[in-house]
Amino acid sequence: MSLRKKIIISFFISAFIVGFLAIFVYVNFISIRNEMRFLEVTDSIRNRTLELRRHEKNFFLFEESADEEAENIRVYIGQLRTITEDVHARDPQKADELGELITTYEQDFNAVESGLTEMQAELAKLSTESPEFATAAPLVAVTVRDKPAAVAGFLQGQAGLADDHSLILKLNQLDAGIMRLRGTG
Repeated sequence: MSLRKKIIISFFISAFIVGFLAIFVYVNFISIRNEMRFLEVTDSIRNRTLELRRHEKNFFLFEESADEEAENIRVYIGQLRTITEDVHARDPQKADELGELITTYEQDFNAVESGLTEMQAELAKLSTESPEFATAAPLVAVTVRDKPAAVAGFLQGQAGLADDHSLILKLNQLDAGIMRLRGTG
């Protein structure tokens, strides 16, 4: 075999190896880029969810800023929906699952929010009807936002309300709604 043929063969072998390595590197680059996009999306979802949970906690703890916190919760739900729409183009199944969780959370939050408003009115009515309860009403009003089951127990013990009293049933239902909301979030 002549030197010229050996050079041509070695050139083709080198070109084949370089081409193979280039394809391998390109495939790895695409894979890493997709993983980085996925990590960016998951980080965005995590950050929005943590902010949502912070506002949720403040909603339950601070009655004076509850309306503002509820609005902030709705803003973060909207942001999560936007992210879900972006994810839907890449992975519809995961986006649908996330969308269902967001919808469930939003429905639970709306139910808890309306339940708290209703409960505040009923407790105000009870404080006008029962002078013994009037002294504890401010403490109960604050506690009902975070621990309605504890308020139900207090009302059963101090105000003598029965287990099947409508206020006790509503407080227990509200407590279950809050637990479900926290579990979904």
